[in-house]
Amino acid sequence: MFKAKLGSQLLRLGLRPETMIKIVHQLALERMKPDMRWRRVALQPFTNFDFFSRLYRRYQPEFATFHTNHVAHYMHTYWKAMQPKAFPQETSEEEMRVYGGAIEYGYRTADELLHRMLNLIDHDTVLAVASSMGQKPFLATLKKGKRIQQLRSLDRLLEILDAKGTARALSTMSDEFNIYPDTPEIGEAVAAKLRAAYVDVPAHPMFSVSTVEHNVTATVKSYDELTESSRCHFPHSGQSFRYEDLVYATGLVKSGCHDPKGMMLLYGPGIRRGGRITDCNNLDIAPTLLTLLDLPVPQSMKGRVLDESFAEHSDRVQEGTRTFAQTGKRQ
Repeated sequence: MFKAKLGSQLLRLGLRPETMIKIVHQLALERMKPDMRWRRVALQPFTNFDFFSRLYRRYQPEFATFHTNHVAHYMHTYWKAMQPKAFPQETSEEEMRVYGGAIEYGYRTADELLHRMLNLIDHDTVLAVASSMGQKPFLATLKKGKRIQQLRSLDRLLEILDAKGTARALSTMSDEFNIYPDTPEIGEAVAAKLRAAYVDVPAHPMFSVSTVEHNVTATVKSYDELTESSRCHFPHSGQSFRYEDLVYATGLVKSGCHDPKGMMLLYGPGIRRGGRITDCNNLDIAPTLLTLLDLPVPQSMKGRVLDESFAEHSDRVQEGTRTFAQTGKRQ
């Protein structure tokens, strides 16, 4: 009854029958081939886009954004299976067979989403497709590679750091998280306690830690020497915990990482056909989109308007033009 009620609610939110068929097909595939579970990640953007499309058609906003991270997930996780010769660690035939086509599969689903976007927008809408960065092989110095892992509970970590109720924590990536303290003094104390924490021996810090103002960013570190009996030590309190009680290991190894060079595409009325953006920075996107919307660009913005993307002898934007931005990460 719960699942039936949930399914009914999802249909009212805009879940399409085609997406439901994709979900059922994936679950059936996993029954026959459990090693195909990795495809499940690509179902999330389809589901999200169903809900987005329904809202977009209803409200026809002047500006809308849609974000998907599934291609980046595949590249972070399965680059080694796609390009084994680029890595010092050995890649098994089984790994290549199961995951070798994962990144390509992610791109095919992104192409399908892009097709749906083009069918969704009107003739007076500009479509912007942008990535904040690119991807490249991640070459770990560890013999076994860097394990993909994450803390089981950020709330539990705040308790260990004596910061429960005086700071909040937010996961940003699988092994990275931010802590936002109520005061700078609490931030300094939290950062010091994280830096002092170690796994088994003091020479193995548990976290890499950085600060921006009084906010803290930390990443869980990996070591070849980790075992089931490894323990996490927090010197400020004298406490220690089993590593696996605090950290969840996915069993996967990171093989892709960020590259500063990303991409941006613009399509629609007032956009130069076949043109090329000579140089672009993430900071240039906002002033360019504001210009497309015929809105003033605040002087505080450090980016530039990408004039070379606009058609010559064009007023750049027609009255009432809407802007649709899709963001993500890609190779």
